[in-house]
Amino acid sequence: MELRLSELFGLTDEEINNSKIEANMTEGKGGKNCIDVWLKYSDEEKASGKFDDFLYWGWYGKNQRNFYPGRVVFSLVKINNLEWLLVSVGKIIDVPKGSRAIVEIVDK
Repeated sequence: MELRLSELFGLTDEEINNSKIEANMTEGKGGKNCIDVWLKYSDEEKASGKFDDFLYWGWYGKNQRNFYPGRVVFSLVKINNLEWLLVSVGKIIDVPKGSRAIVEIVDK
């Protein structure tokens, strides 16, 4: 069954245009599978939507910004070749150079 994020969250066209999907597969190149890392979190930690291991990395390489303030990011974790798990939705507050973005978790 196909389920669109826009339908699930009731997103407007403006919200869709100001959002990004973050697809997390491994912790860096050749690292642990993100789903294995996520499964080790407690239910309380999972509910927080913040995972310092793999979410909201603000930069590609040295100078290419991954996120911009105000953008909403839907963070997914790869389960297998056909399935992804939505683990967090956050609004980007700031993107400090060379680190994770500062986010406000969206509770919608």
